[in-house]
Amino acid sequence: MIISRGVIVFFFVDDIVVYYRKQDEAKAKATISGLQAKYTMNILGDLKWFLGIHVLRDRAQKTLWLSQEAYIEKLANQFQVDLTDRLPDTLMGIELFPSQETATRALIHLF
Repeated sequence: MIISRGVIVFFFVDDIVVYYRKQDEAKAKATISGLQAKYTMNILGDLKWFLGIHVLRDRAQKTLWLSQEAYIEKLANQFQVDLTDRLPDTLMGIELFPSQETATRALIHLF
């Protein structure tokens, strides 16, 4: 990870994410241009997936959800666990999240 004056660049092998606020857009574009001068890159638009994590944003409400539903379903299929009637238990307590809203499959698919 590289942090430079309001621009954060996450990278893993050949996956790169450039994170910035609207006010730092010029700096971000300069960072991207610098990377493109050295490397062949495809600009894929808004972030939807990164390292198997589904990224869901609601810009109007300024919310961000990170979902590993695809990974959970893969494991459930591998171990023949039926997740139809319930979401799996988790060790994470609700106090770790600022929102008290519970993520559900219906909510995730709204985005």
